[in-house]
Amino acid sequence: MKCGHREGFSLLEVVLATAVLLGCVIVLSHIAFVGRSHMESADQLSIAQLACQTRLNEMLSGAAPIQPVAGEPIAELPGWSLSVAASSAPQPGLVELRVTAAKAATATGQGAAGKQFTLVRWIATTAAVDRPGARVSPVAPRSPGLEQPPEIDMPLPPPTADLPTAEPPTADLPAPLGEWEPSGPPF
Repeated sequence: MKCGHREGFSLLEVVLATAVLLGCVIVLSHIAFVGRSHMESADQLSIAQLACQTRLNEMLSGAAPIQPVAGEPIAELPGWSLSVAASSAPQPGLVELRVTAAKAATATGQGAAGKQFTLVRWIATTAAVDRPGARVSPVAPRSPGLEQPPEIDMPLPPPTADLPTAEPPTADLPAPLGEWEPSGPPF
């Protein structure tokens, strides 16, 4: 037998190539898993944001009372709850309205536990809130019994005589459409 150069791959080369391929598959599957979990997290946070905005709009429009709520479940997001808190703002006559959607901790301790979205809105009120749980009413222009903001009446400055006035141009205007007659063959 001749000991010469053989054509083909050795067993070591095949095992090494298989290990590199397996490593790439593991890394790519982990990247896909991380991307999928971030996508689900972003989807949940966007639904939580919409739930907070919806509740805030309901309270500001008068469809829902402005009162503290703790841990109300969100129908669109199982495992998430909605909380509303109203407190006095640093400026008199303002109330800080805070709507928070939060994910409850699961038994396994995994997932989106601890995630939350908070929306804060300052609204003008007829009375400042001094204690937690007090009901407040936003100042709305169409609400009966609430004081309207004063209208500001500012006089316009007198017209000045040095402004040029433009004369409407009368020459080189086309005739009105009723008097126009086509000249030439039709298309």
